[in-house]
Parts: sequence; C-alpha cells; structure tokens
Amino acid sequence: MWDLLLIGLFITLEPLPIAAFTFVLSTENGARKGLGFLFGWLVCLVVIIFLTVGATGGQPPTAKSVPGRIASIAVIAIGALLVVVAARKRRQIKAGPRKPKAPPSWVAKVDSMSAWAAASLGVLLQPWPFVAAGAALIVQADTSSAQSVVYLVLFCLVSCASLLTMEIYMVVAPDDALDRLTALRQWIESHRDSVIEILAWVGGIALLAKGLYQLVA
Repeated sequence: MWDLLLIGLFITLEPLPIAAFTFVLSTENGARKGLGFLFGWLVCLVVIIFLTVGATGGQPPTAKSVPGRIASIAVIAIGALLVVVAARKRRQIKAGPRKPKAPPSWVAKVDSMSAWAAASLGVLLQPWPFVAAGAALIVQADTSSAQSVVYLVLFCLVSCASLLTMEIYMVVAPDDALDRLTALRQWIESHRDSVIEILAWVGGIALLAKGLYQLVA
C-alpha cells in the first residue's frame, strides 16, 4: 500500500488548502482556528477510512471478483480525471496570466470565524480528487494485517503533515511564522497552477498504471 502514502503526499502538498491554512493562521487567534481546521481535516479523512473499510469489511476484494474489478475501474477513472485536470492546467499556463478571481466568500469572514467554523472549512477544502483516490486504494486494506493498519495511520499523518508543521511553527514562533507563511502564500499564488499540474500528472499516471495493471494482471 505504498501508493496510498503517495496519495497522502499529494494531499498534503495541494497548494489551495495550504494557502487557505496560512491565511487562517494569520488572523486573530489564528493558532486556535488552525487547530480547528486541522481537526476538521483529520476527522474527514478518518471518517472516509472507516466508511471505506466498513464497506469492505476490512477484507480487500480479490482482483478477479466483481468488487475488485469495480475498485480497479474506479482507480482508473480517478487517474483519468487527474490527467484531464493536469492537461487543463497546462493549457491555462500556456494561455498566459488570467484575470485575478474574486476571493471566496469565507475570506471576508475568517477574522470572526470560530474554531468550529474553521473545522468545517478544513472539510470543505479537502483536495477531493486525491481524497477519492485514497479511498479507492483503501479498498485494498486488510485490517487483519498490522501492516495495513500502519499504512492507514501513516496515510492520515502524511496527509496532514504540511498543515501540522505550520500549526506547530505558529505556536512555537508566531512572529517569525507569520512572515514566512505570508511569503509562502504569495509564492503559492504565483505558482499554484504549476504545482497542481505536476501533482495531477504524477498522481493521474500512477493511478492509471495501477488500475490497468490490476485489471490485466
């Protein structure tokens, strides 16, 4: 299940949630709101894991069974979706700079946002194509195996690693963290499409290869 950790890496490197999280941290009581955001983010992933494992009974379907083939087709479909996203980002980059979009509505409310509202934001801003890819791979988890359980725990930890690192930095050195996180957000705003394109290409091709191999092996 090493590929599950790869998806977790893509989730934690997705630029849009990182940029949103840096913005949340920069507000009044940002560290507390950041904890709420992290809580919502992690709970969302844990719920998805429990629902997926519950649907399979903790036993991965065999490759030649109907559920196994459906799981493989789902992996292929998600991989194809990511390749389409990557191709669209490539066209947008080649087309040149776009007009700046209006900030999302939650930005105007973030200063007065409660920790619970920040938690809901952590759920809404999940990079859902990659989360769906993770769910498709979790289908293969065998909860009777300690190794699979370790992989599931590591998936959660890797998926929130970037956010957790920023939260700890904000708590330990708030003044320094504010400057560096602001610089990080500005860099993301300038390179967002390129980062998304790279993640989508790598993730899409990896999932396509895995799904196709499962179908024909």
